[in-house]
Amino acid sequence: MFIGRIYKAALGRFRSSLQLRALAYTVALSGSALVLLGGVLSFSIGNGLFSTRTEQAELESHRATFAVSRVFSGVTGANQQQLTKAIAEVVPELESIGVSQTRQVAFLYSGPKNSKQYSSPKSTNFDLSLITTEFRARVLATEDIESQTVQISRGGESIPAILIGQRYEVPQGHPYELYLVYDMYNEQQTLGFVQRTLVLGGLVTLMIIGFFSFLVTSWLVRPVRDAAEVSEFIAAGDLDRRLPVRGSDVIAVLATSFNHMADSLQEKIKAMRQLS
Repeated sequence: MFIGRIYKAALGRFRSSLQLRALAYTVALSGSALVLLGGVLSFSIGNGLFSTRTEQAELESHRATFAVSRVFSGVTGANQQQLTKAIAEVVPELESIGVSQTRQVAFLYSGPKNSKQYSSPKSTNFDLSLITTEFRARVLATEDIESQTVQISRGGESIPAILIGQRYEVPQGHPYELYLVYDMYNEQQTLGFVQRTLVLGGLVTLMIIGFFSFLVTSWLVRPVRDAAEVSEFIAAGDLDRRLPVRGSDVIAVLATSFNHMADSLQEKIKAMRQLS
């Protein structure tokens, strides 16, 4: 009941105040424009960060291929011991070389499933469920690298990452698949900071717009309010009331016309009194 009375009072105040309506409409339209602009900027920056990170990940994947080739460069002939050792060194080698951000590695054997002499090493935190059947089929069907966006868990938080896969053939012709996961934690943090900045900047901008809108509407509405007050005095019999005329703009023209109307009304009333 109390809330209903407050709502009715606020609604009545809103309907009766030209300045309040003008201020509300200005802030609402400005806020909508800021939300739209912030959304476009956030989307554009997010796409830019994602594209840049994807290009960087693909470039580092090419470098990783050369690093794997160096690992197997010492394997000669049919030396099974050297081959097994080299396979085991792939993951530590790729984890140790300098990259801009954390990456996880999986070097999976894709030959006959009944062959147990060839291992499939991977990073400790590598989630093999990220490699779907469809993505693995794409990797096996091409000589180029394949990539897709995935979600990984880091510190209990789900963050986007880029999964890159490519075929690789080790010495003696055994087929392998090299998978690399590059997280986008830094990019996500950057985008979050940008979004928070846009929100804060938008709120500050909206407050500034509201403040200046209040000043402008006060300046514009005051002559109308004065005219309404003077009209009430004239209607009550105080025929000597007039509006102040300042400048030569449309408001001054309005005040001048109003005063002429009041003068004309006063003269007609005096004439009527003399006739009576």
